Amino acid sequence: MREMKSHRLLIVIAAGLLIAASGCAAKRIVSQWSNPDYANAPRVFKKIMVVGALELDAIRRNLEDRFVAELGAAGVEALPSYRLVADPGKDLEGIVKTAVQGAGADAVLITRLIRVEQRTDASPGYYQPYFGFGFYRWYHPGWYGGDYYTAPNFYQYPVYYSETTLFNAAKNEIVWTGTIRTIDPENAHQAIVDYVATVVSALKNNRLLPGTSPQDGL
Repeated sequence: MREMKSHRLLIVIAAGLLIAASGCAAKRIVSQWSNPDYANAPRVFKKIMVVGALELDAIRRNLEDRFVAELGAAGVEALPSYRLVADPGKDLEGIVKTAVQGAGADAVLITRLIRVEQRTDASPGYYQPYFGFGFYRWYHPGWYGGDYYTAPNFYQYPVYYSETTLFNAAKNEIVWTGTIRTIDPENAHQAIVDYVATVVSALKNNRLLPGTSPQDGL
């Protein structure tokens, strides 16, 4: 009986590790597009306004500040839109356009949440016969009540799909756009750090930031 309990405990621990591993805030660009007009003679923007078109103001401000810091480290001046735009969710295009002109920005980087999916995963149940001694017990251990079964473990987690797009403000055209998948972010701050790093790396890879080449990014 002690061996059976120990075996069950190992199964529970393994299932817990599986859940923990699946709960990490994984980032991945599931799709992206770069304007071919910027491929051979890439435009290096001098000033980018960062816009987080998000409902939660704290998340928006932290996201914009992080982008400003990362873009600044890459050699591009950037400013957060929250200093000029109170709520980008209302008449986004008109309000942002006015703010961009007032700030003298030549590009806009906009991030918005596309959708949230709820996924369910399961760790399989486990059947372990507990054999006794003798031929008959080996042949059919169930007759002796010597088997046990651990039921599957089910867990749900959210998957977020967000889109970040870089616009040429003067021409009002898309320069680059990417859809990023984020799995079950448990820490908002770290999720923002990872998200911004993913986007900035893609921009570098597409030679849209100064001093970068296709080998510098993802």
